[in-house]
Amino acid sequence: MKSIQIINISSLYILLFFLFVSLTSEQPITIDKVTLEINIPNVVFNKGKVSVSDNKKTFSIYTINQYNIYEFQVYGTDSLSNVINTSKKEYFIYKQGMRNGLFYSKYFPYRNQYNVDSVLKIRAFKGNEKLFELVNNFANDKRVNTLKDGVIEETFIIKNKKDRTFPDTLIYSYSKKFNSLRYSFSERIDKEHSGKLFKCRGVFNMQQYSGENITIPKRELLVEIKKDTVTNNKELFQNLDAFIQQKVNMH
Repeated sequence: MKSIQIINISSLYILLFFLFVSLTSEQPITIDKVTLEINIPNVVFNKGKVSVSDNKKTFSIYTINQYNIYEFQVYGTDSLSNVINTSKKEYFIYKQGMRNGLFYSKYFPYRNQYNVDSVLKIRAFKGNEKLFELVNNFANDKRVNTLKDGVIEETFIIKNKKDRTFPDTLIYSYSKKFNSLRYSFSERIDKEHSGKLFKCRGVFNMQQYSGENITIPKRELLVEIKKDTVTNNKELFQNLDAFIQQKVNMH
């Protein structure tokens, strides 16, 4: 047990040295980044008029050695100007293979442990799960497959909507470029296709309710995964450094 602990502590100190070099070096350091973009349109009723506004959320995952860092955009309102400020961010960090991780933010004084799976479900996918389960109900609906630039688009035109919250059309996009990605919207759906599901669009046609004298404009719900890289993100390294320091102090 002691030898294992010594090895773990040594690896932590090596990573701390790497982080120190990253924070002080002028040489660019590349980090893999996976971003989940979600847009859930809001239907706004104002003085008898109906409009649709975007409600965009961004969630990113960075990988540095054996550590994953979730970056959440924190939405807040300035109490004086009443203007929404979207510049604040908070981070959830955990070591791969571990069940729990810690939240870090310079705006909020807490570093609480949370379950990794729970964080994803609550902060990233809450309310959007059925987008990836609905395909089970579309066996009798019209399906159209198209291929463009290596991307397969699977379009379902829904005949009988369960209620108003269901889209009229669902468009799933698959690509082999995402096959190496460790994250998945639906492992079952991915296994049934040669490429990984990386984008889902739910299109709601214009809806008119004569009895209520309401017309809701056409709108589109979007959930998409994107792959990218970033260089020399100091805030990222500083939060990881704090996480590693805390791990060292716990031994």
